Amino acid sequence: MATVVYSATACPFNDMSMNYLDIFNESTIMFVAYSTIPYSDYLLDPYFKYDIGWVVIGVFFANFATNIGYIIGKTVFNLYRKLK
Repeated sequence: MATVVYSATACPFNDMSMNYLDIFNESTIMFVAYSTIPYSDYLLDPYFKYDIGWVVIGVFFANFATNIGYIIGKTVFNLYRKLK
């Protein structure tokens, strides 16, 4: 939680889109870390654990797609700017 608050308040990058991406990445990491709690012996329902696993996979792929989209978009924008 502290890293998300730090990223939101300090803005460690010069590019604002990188700051937003950092906040998104830290938030998804925090969500995935907190979603491992149901895998303890506290909760015994295996179907709920199975469903939580699919949610974690979905969050991971959303994070992956966002980061890859950012990299491709930034690369295309920089290439277009250099060719212009």
